Amino acid sequence: SGGELQRLALARVMLLEPSLLVLDEPTSMLDVISQAQMIHLLQEVQRERGLGYLFISHDRALCEHFCTAIRPLKEGRLGEAEQAAM
Repeated sequence: SGGELQRLALARVMLLEPSLLVLDEPTSMLDVISQAQMIHLLQEVQRERGLGYLFISHDRALCEHFCTAIRPLKEGRLGEAEQAAM
């Protein structure tokens, strides 16, 4: 399934012991349950390893839930940082 493939991709990259991950639409093409599982897994990995994420998504609500700050892209330029609702 898509969720299993996403988790496998995350496990593979974690073998490299990165300090920052660029996540480009990591929950796209996943059903709601798989999206929630992926976000929970990412949060768990972040807590355990102190990992930083650059989270790229079109889903504003997901960004507000997952991110500490949001920098919207407007007309091809980064907008001012906004505090996420978390």
